[in-house]
Parts: sequence; C-alpha cells; structure tokens
Amino acid sequence: MAKEVPETTASASTEVPEGTTNTEESSTKPTDADTVATIKAYLDAKGILYQTNDTKLDLLALVV
Repeated sequence: MAKEVPETTASASTEVPEGTTNTEESSTKPTDADTVATIKAYLDAKGILYQTNDTKLDLLALVV
C-alpha cells in the first residue's frame, strides 16, 4: 500500500490489501460496509484526492 504522508493525498498504488479486490478492475463503488483501506484504494484507482486523516464518511462522500 502507498505510504501516507500527513495532510497530503495518498498516491495511487498497485498493491491490493489482503482480503480486498482490485478496484481498478471493478466498477463497484465502495459502501459503508467496506474498509477504509478498500475505499482509499478505490479513490486512488480513480485518481480522486483525499486527506490521509479523512474519516470513512469523508471518503465515501468522495466516491463518484
């Protein structure tokens, strides 16, 4: 997973956290049932910027 830098956006990563699917190959949008890591991976794959300290609800609000 990409190393997070405080107060900046995480960079896109080709690594997929264990127990998750590769969101680049999936068009399924994450929901509140997904983990923060899964949501961040989805946002990274879509090139959507977020703050490293964003909450799960903050991240889900960015899902398009």
